[in-house]
Formats: sequence, C-alpha cells, structure tokens
Amino acid sequence: MDWTADVVNDPSRDYDLCVDLWEGDQHRATIFRSPEGEVRLKVYPSSDKAMEVPAHWLIEVLQRAERDIGQDSPGDPATGSKLEA
Repeated sequence: MDWTADVVNDPSRDYDLCVDLWEGDQHRATIFRSPEGEVRLKVYPSSDKAMEVPAHWLIEVLQRAERDIGQDSPGDPATGSKLEA
C-alpha cells in the first residue's frame, strides 16, 4: 500500500498546519505542533493489522514537518504539499 503525507490545516487546533499521514485511503497518523512548540506524532490505532511504515520516508516526512510546521511563518498552506512513499 502506498503512503502519502499531506500538509493541511487542523480545525481542531485553530487551523494550525499539520501533516496527515495516509496509507492508501486510511488516515494513519498526524504530525502536529504542540502548544509548547514541540513537533509531535499522533498515531491512530489500526485494529485490522500492524502498520509497517517505510522508515526512510517517515524520517524525511518528520524532517520536513519540523521545518514546515515547526516555525512561526510556515508559508501558504493553500498550496498544499504532498510526499509519497
């Protein structure tokens, strides 16, 4: 199954930028910036099987998230950003 990462606005966090991680059509995790400014990964449990995430892809996504959502002026979220595994 292909993995993708989409930079989006999070309505539950005052529309701050976050990165949604998808395995095919399944939303598997979100990378977000905590109120303390720390970039965090929230993983959604999968009851059907264990998740296997390509490590090199996840490292690249986390590094991009640190850069893109870990700063005060991340740019224009309307343009979006997608990274595929």
